[in-house]
Amino acid sequence: MTEHPRSFSSDDHGKSEPNAERVEAAWKHYLAARERAETKSRHHGWHRRRTCLARFLRSLHWQEGVMNARDPYGIEAAFSGCTIPIPFHVEKLERLGVPPDALAGPTLVRVSHVHFNGDIFDFADDHPIVEGEPVFVFLVTDLWGEPIDLIAWNPATGRTATWLRRAFALGEAKIHAPRLSEHGELRVHRTVLGWLRARQEGICIIRPEVAAIRLECAGSLLAEDEAHGEELDQILTRPRPRILVTSSRCYKKAS
Repeated sequence: MTEHPRSFSSDDHGKSEPNAERVEAAWKHYLAARERAETKSRHHGWHRRRTCLARFLRSLHWQEGVMNARDPYGIEAAFSGCTIPIPFHVEKLERLGVPPDALAGPTLVRVSHVHFNGDIFDFADDHPIVEGEPVFVFLVTDLWGEPIDLIAWNPATGRTATWLRRAFALGEAKIHAPRLSEHGELRVHRTVLGWLRARQEGICIIRPEVAAIRLECAGSLLAEDEAHGEELDQILTRPRPRILVTSSRCYKKAS
């Protein structure tokens, strides 16, 4: 996909020009962290990556010339078509308090342009007439590392959306992973920026309407503050269904 990375400067009005040495330092920090993450990933999953291309080619399904993106390798292919972050993006987020190594994983990050449509998005390349919004794109995987969806985030507006409505949170692979803390709690962040500032620790809910179902067996949750805890309590409280009982003539509400 053809990208114009520097269009992320839309929210830089009134700020000083970035320092070249700081940009270079942030970029080196990011590259070192990404190399460590890739080395660890190769060590634990070399066989899957070696056969990824072959499996992807076998799994392609074409319908009216369009690839079935719901296949895990279709999702991974769409993500690979996005642009790898450049020093400008790393320094941009560092000025917002995000450490450079937060972009190196475990959730992979790239850059693209998209069109938001409610809680979903389309890549701008699919609609070349209208210019899309610059976003960071996150590859969301399940507990076993299989791609399930993409999440787009515009740091200028805070807007987020999923590509396929499969994912509900950033970092959701950690929900059922072992936890070594005293209470075994899962940290929940209010915003994507907060999640990145914490180096992707815990999760950030993107689709609160399905969070109650997805977090039903997640155990203890750690909120950012008391107000955030009340927000989570409201999100995770599901309404009781209306119960009817049969009678000889009609349905009546159970007492």
